[in-house]
Amino acid sequence: MGSVITVTMKRRTYSRRGFIQRWIYHIVPFLTFAQFTLNGCGLKESSRKKENDHLAESCDDFTGISEADLNTRRGLGYVKTSPNSGNQCDNCNLWLPPAKDKTCGGCLLFKGPVYPSGYCTNWAAKV
Repeated sequence: MGSVITVTMKRRTYSRRGFIQRWIYHIVPFLTFAQFTLNGCGLKESSRKKENDHLAESCDDFTGISEADLNTRRGLGYVKTSPNSGNQCDNCNLWLPPAKDKTCGGCLLFKGPVYPSGYCTNWAAKV
């Protein structure tokens, strides 16, 4: 009538070496997965932004400026460094000062970044 159920349990012995091996077996794949996930989600985005900020900071970056605007710039004889030390873009009446935390200014006559030490044939003294 009655049945007897017997349960035998294995007794485990735990060792430090076994614990470390199991820990490495479970944690290392998780950390590897987390690294790839975070890198793919933009963790490195800040370093890319710094590289792009450096490019945007260059006064030689003409991205977004048409060929016609570049021809206007060339036609006015714009150069990066003024041949006359007193006649520079940053002391010209047509100079547009740079935005906050930027080094390149602009000009009322043509589009694009302008070096403060630049010069063109239409330089006009500040009034």
